[in-house]
Amino acid sequence: MKIKEIILKKLRNKLSKEEESIFQNWIKKSNENLMLYELLLQLKNEGQDAHEILELDIEAAWEMVKKKIRSKHKIKPIPFYKRKIIRYAAAVLILILINGYLFRLNIINKSNDTTVDDYPIINTEIIQTGSSKAILTLHDGTNIPIGKDISFQNEDARNVGELLVYNKENPNKNSVEYNYLTVPRGGQYQLDLSDGTKVWLNSESQIKYPVVFEATKSRKVELIYGEAYFEVSPSSQNNGVKFIVHNQNQDIEVLGTKFNLKAYKDETTIHTTLVEGVVMVKVNDNQQKLIPNQQSILDKDNNNIAIKTVDVYNEISWKDGVFVFDSKSLQEIMKVMSRWYDMEVIFMNDEVKDEQFIGVLRKNRDIETVLSSVKNFGTITDYTISGKNVILK
Repeated sequence: MKIKEIILKKLRNKLSKEEESIFQNWIKKSNENLMLYELLLQLKNEGQDAHEILELDIEAAWEMVKKKIRSKHKIKPIPFYKRKIIRYAAAVLILILINGYLFRLNIINKSNDTTVDDYPIINTEIIQTGSSKAILTLHDGTNIPIGKDISFQNEDARNVGELLVYNKENPNKNSVEYNYLTVPRGGQYQLDLSDGTKVWLNSESQIKYPVVFEATKSRKVELIYGEAYFEVSPSSQNNGVKFIVHNQNQDIEVLGTKFNLKAYKDETTIHTTLVEGVVMVKVNDNQQKLIPNQQSILDKDNNNIAIKTVDVYNEISWKDGVFVFDSKSLQEIMKVMSRWYDMEVIFMNDEVKDEQFIGVLRKNRDIETVLSSVKNFGTITDYTISGKNVILK
């Protein structure tokens, strides 16, 4: 049976055990397969018939769009309409997921054409793609660089590839000692705490945590700044005690769950996105309970909390090696890119800051690919790189 037929049956929830196994193996082969299925599932949830979705002439549309992207001739920006996915647009979206393109949103059709120029040749030796690296600060203040190729081990923890793992028990600990893990701009890292909780840290982030949790007290860690994804070890495996993540004025209380916390120093809001389980977001006397696919947005200035439903994958995809942008402005995208590539972005034309894009970028792409994609849609006329400064014109 062809994979197309298996996907069709999966969308209709009619897979046999053998077919489910084939489907799962296909999903695990690559992030692209997973993202493609997520898109098809989204189209189905928005009212498209599963069979109609898979009848899209995807292969032909891919080739057509690729030619348009690579062509030096004038092309019109591709229109996207919310909740009205036509055959061509659906194929374009799939192409975005597969190849990592950014597309400019064009809700109102424009009459002027956009010229696609050749990619400029620039020196990007200074601006490097991000990698797994961090600084571990021990309780005595000692700073230890760690990374994929930098080994480390003491009585409390060991560095395994791109992962820092803490021992579950340490009978020599008579008092609570705290470590810090700081991920710089241009970095990312994973941390396994002593209670079994897994933490992914994004670029420009810092977390404080005990080397070993006290057995009968709430497990508390602090995301001092930045972004982290948590897979919390259940309370049932930790003497029934809660897990609490503190950040500025906010506490997130959980029993065992998966969630993302985004709290950068240069942003005015804190975003908590629940993937699985239940969390309680507490700010002073204000408490908000989140269920899966909900996100709380805390205003740092007035401590007000707003709740909205979000596409969870868009919020946590960074930990899987991709950035997903859904109707994000160029300014928002460049802020994310500046952290990952450890660079500063300077806009020479403020009008382009609000241009919106939709798409997916793999985190292993070089900066030239990202900037060329933006330029090719006429949003900027050119760009230059000077040291670690990217100048958009």
